[in-house]
Amino acid sequence: MVSKWHKFRTFLVLLGLSACLIYLLQHLYQIQLVMGEALGQKARAQHQMDFQISPRRGNIYDRNGKELAITVSVDSICAWPERTKSITDKEVDKLSSILGISPSTLREKLHSRKSFVYLARKVDKGMGEEIRRLNLPGIDHLEEVKRFYPKGSLGAHLLGFVGVDGTGLEGLELYYDRYLRGTPGWCQVEKDARGREILPFRDDYAPPTDGCHLILTIDEVIQHIAERELERTFQEREAKGGALVVMDPKTGQILALANRPTFNPNSFKDCPANCRRNRAITDTFEPGSTFKVITAAAALEERLFQLKDKIFCEEGSYRLSSHSIRDVHPHGWLSFKEAVEVSSNIGAVKIGQALGKERLYGYIRSFGLGAKTGIDLPGEVRGLIRPPQRWSKLSLGAIPFGQEITVTAVQLATALSAIANGGILMCPRAVDAILDQEGEVVRKFEPQAVKRVISSRTAKQLTEILIGVVENGTGKIARLKGYRVAGKTGTAQKAERGGYSHTKFVSSFMGYLPAEDPEVVILVIIDEPRGHHYGSTVAGPAFRRVAEEVMSYLAISKIKN
Repeated sequence: MVSKWHKFRTFLVLLGLSACLIYLLQHLYQIQLVMGEALGQKARAQHQMDFQISPRRGNIYDRNGKELAITVSVDSICAWPERTKSITDKEVDKLSSILGISPSTLREKLHSRKSFVYLARKVDKGMGEEIRRLNLPGIDHLEEVKRFYPKGSLGAHLLGFVGVDGTGLEGLELYYDRYLRGTPGWCQVEKDARGREILPFRDDYAPPTDGCHLILTIDEVIQHIAERELERTFQEREAKGGALVVMDPKTGQILALANRPTFNPNSFKDCPANCRRNRAITDTFEPGSTFKVITAAAALEERLFQLKDKIFCEEGSYRLSSHSIRDVHPHGWLSFKEAVEVSSNIGAVKIGQALGKERLYGYIRSFGLGAKTGIDLPGEVRGLIRPPQRWSKLSLGAIPFGQEITVTAVQLATALSAIANGGILMCPRAVDAILDQEGEVVRKFEPQAVKRVISSRTAKQLTEILIGVVENGTGKIARLKGYRVAGKTGTAQKAERGGYSHTKFVSSFMGYLPAEDPEVVILVIIDEPRGHHYGSTVAGPAFRRVAEEVMSYLAISKIKN
């Protein structure tokens, strides 16, 4: 017979068990239903990781398919700080020597409160496997991609560069970033307690879409010629800067665009911003005597002068209001053609006076000066040309020979191309086509005519004048055996507060050849050369050397004697 005491003890045991069961059920309810989602997310965060898969950025090729910018595979070293607590100081020292970062910086990252940190981004391929062999808890590597420029600094200002995240920051990399970058993918993997991958969840996987390729109008060989000759002149003249543009006048395609100083886009962070600036489109300068071509074009188009019409050049000094205009060499009576050939400032002013400010201004704008050319590069500026109502009494004594107006190198090359091609202003371009990963054309850029600015008759007259500049005038140094060259020199004093400098100049030479059927326009700008400063002696030799090599490379037939 069971005693009351045994029944009581049994009751107490059952009561205690019931209380424990109720307590456990309550906690189970709390864990499963109240906190279930939050705890599940925490567990998944510890063992399952979502990774973004970087797409391969599209390549950039020159017009002949030569690689100028490519994407290569690299390693990025990463850590999960919650799992790295057992790493010893000795292991930290060994890891820091491999990564090339200080132990203190490494410890700071390993002790971060973040769930995930990068220890080193986009290092050489193979370092990740070396790190993995150390078998350190919470340390691993990811495969990423990195931009690489196999030609180094060649075409650096055209190509630009990308940031560590693969986004274009300058040049064509920035302008065409939406085509080049592609679309990232992602995948989910499960990690063990040491951070090692156990299983990839392929059902939770979205592959990346790689970016498109760019085919440039640039010719690598011509670009190399331009870079080499600009560098030579830049160094010999100890100049502040320089730009050189080679352009197809019939299509507006840029065949080469070089600037000095320059930089290597593979290590752009090591170069000051001054070296990374694309001076050909961002820097403006007073064109000086090269602008006389625009003044002459306007006068011929308006039929105010014929080539043989005489202009009295005042024996070298011409008083206009309170200002005296002077020529380097005094001249008396010169024909219109001769006034341009010998680059007479007084002759240019008298041509400008015959035009009047309204008509002169109209032609300046018609040639695209004072406005962006529309070139497919970021950072282009407009230059400066004030409207006629803001011209002073002296403006017609300065603008006709290239003062009181600023232009960019690309603007000037584009304006000259309009003369070379028979009178049509073309939109300059650096990209010919965009291709997908299979090589199919996504977008093709056809030559774009902006408008006709002068008649073919006027263009022929100007070509005759510019041939005379090289044969008989200030541009003799640009003569090239076997070819007729049409060109113009320019020497512009740099504006300073209160007037113009007598020690700082911009020296330039622009021209096209073969003059009878131009294949290329070449413009050379040298900023603040030391010693000699005339465009003929500073920029002229560089023009000639580039022209000679480009004609040989393009296999353009020489004229027969």
